[in-house]
Amino acid sequence: MENIGRPRNGKILIKPPEEKEASKEKGVLYIPEESRLTPNRGVVISFGKDITDLKVGETVLYGKTSGTPLEVNNVYYVLLREDDILLVK
Repeated sequence: MENIGRPRNGKILIKPPEEKEASKEKGVLYIPEESRLTPNRGVVISFGKDITDLKVGETVLYGKTSGTPLEVNNVYYVLLREDDILLVK
C-alpha cells in the first residue's frame, strides 16, 4: 500500500471495504451501501500523533454522515475525526 501521508489534529484515515457490484438480474432490488441503516466500517490506515488508543489495521465503525471521502490514485478513503468513531473491533 502506498504511503499517502499522516493525518493531523485528531484525524484518522480509514479504508472502507470495496463496494460490491450491483446485481444485473431482472427483478432484483439493489439497495446501495449508503442507504442501509447500519453504520459504515473500515480499516484504520493511519492517524495523527495525538491519537493513542488506535492501531493500524483495526476495524472501526462510524456514522453514515461522518468523515470526508478522499480518492488517491483510484483508491477510496475516508478521513474521520476521532469523535466520529463509534466502535473499534
